Amino acid sequence: VMRQASILISCAIAWYAISCNSNSPEVKAASAENLDTASVVSGARSTFEKVMDFSNKLQFYSGFVYFSDDPNSRFIENGELYSSLAALNEGYKQVVPSFELIENSPKSYDVVVLDRDAVVFTVPIHAKINTKDHPQIEVDYIWSGVLQKKDDRWKLIHTHESWKNASEAMASLFGPVKK
Repeated sequence: VMRQASILISCAIAWYAISCNSNSPEVKAASAENLDTASVVSGARSTFEKVMDFSNKLQFYSGFVYFSDDPNSRFIENGELYSSLAALNEGYKQVVPSFELIENSPKSYDVVVLDRDAVVFTVPIHAKINTKDHPQIEVDYIWSGVLQKKDDRWKLIHTHESWKNASEAMASLFGPVKK
């Protein structure tokens, strides 16, 4: 009897959860009405590409104009969480002087339009990087970010960068000089 009651309760909970979620697609469809996704993606992608261009020119701080200084913004790079744009800026001050070359080459763009003012990008990137006194390396990493349009400008409010073999790459870029 106890087992039958458990099964009935589980079925009731599952039915309730399914019926509560049945309206989700309609809500999404309603919010997407009159949304020109191509225009939204184009604007957000242009901002992402400007950030990449500044990175490739080793002008990181110029690229930071496209990062939000909102207190709720977060930026993550290889296990390091920067809880603000100011913190990210400080973190970069430690490594930027070491760079001699960065060539980021996005392989593709996976874009999710959340709304006319919010877009999520996931971008696999191949990069060539050289730091002072170290040989050039080539790495693959995944960059993801949330861009938000505020006051008619796209800004990064969240980024995450994850490198394949990050420990090895960091050791090659910043470790003891091998002669």
